[in-house]
Amino acid sequence: MAQGVRKRMRRTARARKRQRQETQAAVAPSSVTAASAEARAAGADSASEAEESEEEEEEELQLALDDDGRIGVHGPSPQYAFRAFPRLLAPSAAELEGLRRDCRTAFTARATAQGQKYSSGDTFWVPAGARPATVLEQLALDIFRLHTAGCDEGDLNGSGAEWWTQVIDAGDDIGWHYDRDYALEADAGVSIHPHLATVTYLSEPGAPTVIVEHTDLGGSAASRSSDGPRAAHLSLPTVGNHVAFDGRWLHGAPAELAALRPPGGSGAGPCGTRYTFLVNVWLNHKPVTARVFRPGGGAALARGPGIALGAAASSGAVAKLRCTAGDAEEHSWVFPPAEEEEAEEETPREKDEEVDAGGGGGAASSAEAPLRSGQQRLWLTLPCKALRRALAGSAAGACSSFTVELGAGQAAVEYFRVDPVGDGEEVAFGKGLVCQPCTR
Repeated sequence: MAQGVRKRMRRTARARKRQRQETQAAVAPSSVTAASAEARAAGADSASEAEESEEEEEEELQLALDDDGRIGVHGPSPQYAFRAFPRLLAPSAAELEGLRRDCRTAFTARATAQGQKYSSGDTFWVPAGARPATVLEQLALDIFRLHTAGCDEGDLNGSGAEWWTQVIDAGDDIGWHYDRDYALEADAGVSIHPHLATVTYLSEPGAPTVIVEHTDLGGSAASRSSDGPRAAHLSLPTVGNHVAFDGRWLHGAPAELAALRPPGGSGAGPCGTRYTFLVNVWLNHKPVTARVFRPGGGAALARGPGIALGAAASSGAVAKLRCTAGDAEEHSWVFPPAEEEEAEEETPREKDEEVDAGGGGGAASSAEAPLRSGQQRLWLTLPCKALRRALAGSAAGACSSFTVELGAGQAAVEYFRVDPVGDGEEVAFGKGLVCQPCTR
């Protein structure tokens, strides 16, 4: 059942104007001439002169959320379960190089600025009804349509694909995070997640993406179930592999897990470049700061019809594993990094825009350090020996995605949030997801 949420947020008039113009440009039919487009833009400029005179304006935001904290849909929902498409793309060598070149052009992810909580990298937007002219935008829309094929047409109005690219060293850490509309959270204090998050790999080096079935619903009771996460999913980078999952789930790609790959095998070792194409599926909502891609500095994306999507997900695309005695390895990470830890870095380091939450998760060696305000700690037990055996076996090339069923005590998330209790005491939500006093 959907519940209405009303919040007031502040946004500059110039930002509202830019968002309106970009949306109009994106959905304009290809038959529109340059002259008519210029006239339309001029008309929009004239009509919004009053807005330009305002530096900032408060406006009411109305959202309809369902019982799971998602933007409500009127018809059937997309499939939220983890799914793998091992050969969604089968690009030729020339097509793959073109995709990577475009990824480099679009890549804008940079280290979080000192004192900021989230990454400042750009994300881009393709409306559901757009007619993309570039290969990457067409691919983003094709992925959106793949995962919304059974949805009601009424839910596609105001919907679309938020996309971005990641081009980093294979040995870099991709921090634990939850995908959100972070600008909306900052402006209105509302945490809204995409309906689906997806990753498409365009290279092989690097650690697996790990998705933990844990949601962070603003510290609500639903996000602190005493049972803890019941499953985790791993997907290794292979060219053309594509995974999709509930957009509320915690995920990252810790560099230390790259050691799961067999030594000397494809993608093993810290060398090389990790190319990924990220698409979030949003229904009945557009992230506040996501924008239609505009080339800068003379760089432009390749134009064309795009690359056809290949085979759909299959039941054999994901292998199931369990942690058993003698096979389990416990890992723990703290995220996001404390502000002073970021300040200690001499130079900003690039990081993945998969990490909308900003910041790489702390390594296991520092995971027992006291949490700071706003931080979380993930404990996760993985069957690393079984994973290594599976990847080293003869069928390794047939499966690059795994689901790990987690038993009691094999996964937990600890929170630190400042909550007034009685005389202002601070509390932390600790391992096992049980509320307990914070120790300092």
